[in-house]
Amino acid sequence: MDKKELINILKKDPKRNISALGFFERHPLQKVYRRGDSIIAVEKGDSPWAYISSSNKDELEALMKEYEFETFSFASVESWMVPIVAGERGIEWVFDTHRYLLPRNVPIGRPGVETISLDRSWAAYIHTLSNYGQQAPVAYIAERLEREISAGVFVEKRLVAWCLTHDDGALGILYVLPEYRRRAFAEAVAKKLIHKKRENGQPVFANIKPDNIPSIKLVTKLGFVYDRNVSWLKLTLSQCVDVYQKSHGQRDHLP
Repeated sequence: MDKKELINILKKDPKRNISALGFFERHPLQKVYRRGDSIIAVEKGDSPWAYISSSNKDELEALMKEYEFETFSFASVESWMVPIVAGERGIEWVFDTHRYLLPRNVPIGRPGVETISLDRSWAAYIHTLSNYGQQAPVAYIAERLEREISAGVFVEKRLVAWCLTHDDGALGILYVLPEYRRRAFAEAVAKKLIHKKRENGQPVFANIKPDNIPSIKLVTKLGFVYDRNVSWLKLTLSQCVDVYQKSHGQRDHLP
C-alpha cells in the first residue's frame, strides 16, 4: 500500500484519524498492516512512529500478532486500544492526552495583540521553558519551527508567549512567561495559528494533558469540543523481544 492509498482510507473516518492524516501528509510511509477495516501504519524514519486506525477489537488483536516491530513507539492510541497494543509486551512510558477539535463553523476573532512567526533560532529558548522537555527535545522544536507555522508575542524585543504545531498538525507547545499571563497572549497566539490553519484548509485540533487546566480552559473558551482520550506510548524492548520470540521462534529482525 502506498501513501496515497493509505490517506484515502484514513479519510473515510477523518475525525478518528485526524492525527494520522496530519502526520502522514507530512512524513514518509514505511509499511502498512491491514486486517479488514483496521490498519497499523508505520513511518519511515530514524525514530519512527506507528499510527493505528481501527474500531474493531478482534482485527486490532490480529494485527498486533502480525506486527514486526519496525518501531516500539505508537502515536494517538485510543484508550480501548492501549491494553491490546501493550498486551504482554509492557509499556516503557505513556503520555496521556485529551483531544479537542474546533468545529469549522465556530467563528474565531483576530488576535488582540501583534504576533510574529518564529524561526528555528528560538528552539533552545522554547525548550528550556517547555513543560514537555522529554516529549519535545530541542531538535524536534527546531524542526517544527522550520517546517510549520508558529506564532509569538514580543514585549520590548523579549519573546514572552508562543504556540507551535506538532508533527501531526495539532496545536501545541503553547507557553506564556508567568509574569505576562492574564494578558490574553495565549489566546492571541492560538487564534493566529487557527486562522493560518483554516486559510490552509487544515483541521484545527489539540491534544492536551488532562491536568493542564489552563490550556483546557483556553481551548473550550475558543469553542473547541472534547473528542476522545488518546495516548502516545513506547513499548518495552526486552518484553517485546520475549513475546515475539515465543510466538515466532526468532528475534533477529527486531530493532
